[in-house]
Amino acid sequence: MKIDNRSLSRVTKDPGSWRVILLHGEDTGLIRERAQDATRQIAGTTDDPFRVAVLDKETHDRLEEEALALSLMGGAGLCVCAMHQTHS
Repeated sequence: MKIDNRSLSRVTKDPGSWRVILLHGEDTGLIRERAQDATRQIAGTTDDPFRVAVLDKETHDRLEEEALALSLMGGAGLCVCAMHQTHS
């Protein structure tokens, strides 16, 4: 299902049975902002190491492990993958 820009905050407030939200596009600033908003709404904060796992190019192989991990403190866990490309 494709979610438009205006609906993202509504969806992240009540994700229901959603397991994955993929944000992509050419406007990396907007994507970063939307990802931070979604992280705050789902996990309550962007920097709780028990609820938010941040993966990058070097650690992306942990995606399955982090996505299936149970939160130690209860509530929803979140895995953020920062896989942006830079163009020269």
